[in-house]
Amino acid sequence: SSRDTPPAHPLVSEGILPLPRLMDNAPYTVLENMPAARLYPLFTRLGIRAVCVISLEGRFCGVISRDGLIAHIQSLHGHSTSRRPSAAKLDTSHGPSGREVLSDLEDGLGLGDTNDITEIHGVASL
Repeated sequence: SSRDTPPAHPLVSEGILPLPRLMDNAPYTVLENMPAARLYPLFTRLGIRAVCVISLEGRFCGVISRDGLIAHIQSLHGHSTSRRPSAAKLDTSHGPSGREVLSDLEDGLGLGDTNDITEIHGVASL
C-alpha cells in the first residue's frame, strides 16, 4: 500500500539521483595484486560490505562485495548460491560445512587457485 512505501526523495522523482547521500566519501580500496585470501578477513574485521579495486597505476578496476566474495567461494566449494546477493550465506547442504569453509577463509584458505583479487568474479575491467 502507499502508506507502507516511504515518499521518494524529491530529486529522485525528477530523475536526479542524490549520489552524495548514497555514496561513501572515503571508500575502502585495495590494490589489484592483493592476495585474494586476505579479502574475507578484511570484510569481517572492518565490517565493510564492499571494496573498490584499484590498479597499480591508480585506475579503478571494479568493486568486490562481501556477498559476491561469499558467492565466489561457494562456487569454488561446489555450493549453490542465492539469486539475491543480500541473502548470500554459506549453503551447508553438500560439500564442506559452512563452518569449515568459514574457518578456511579466516585462515586465508578456501580460494583455490585464486592468486589475486582480479580473479574473483565481479571485478570488471574498465
